[in-house]
Amino acid sequence: GLTLQDGSPQAVEGAFGTCLNIRATILRGDSQSISLLLRRSPDGQEQTDIRYEWEIGKLVLDRNRSSLDSMVRRDTQEVTYFPVHGGSLELDVFLDQSVLEVFVDGRAAFASRIYPMLSSSNGVALACRGKGAEVQSLTVAQISKPS
Repeated sequence: GLTLQDGSPQAVEGAFGTCLNIRATILRGDSQSISLLLRRSPDGQEQTDIRYEWEIGKLVLDRNRSSLDSMVRRDTQEVTYFPVHGGSLELDVFLDQSVLEVFVDGRAAFASRIYPMLSSSNGVALACRGKGAEVQSLTVAQISKPS
């Protein structure tokens, strides 16, 4: 697996797109939180942060940097959730242009919309606060539209 470094987002190689299904199983290690960053521009100026705070058992959808458009609502949503298997979490995320759906350990957590402005905001990265979080498995698949 991939061990995440405190504070510095690690881009997922070859994972770009606006229609993606991302599945990640992440082990806590000694981390305080882990983040899956989507629709991320290379400099991180635009990104949507799906974050899990281990100590307080909160899954957060942070849209504060999801768009540079001042007319777009930027906010955070959160749900309380304690993982079935204490130190590990499975995220299953469906991204379809502006539509974002997040499942945690097989349960629906969020459905939201995001409106990034930059054409370069199509990257995926992982990050953590604290140390030792490990990405046990990660798959990123392009979702193709039925024509």
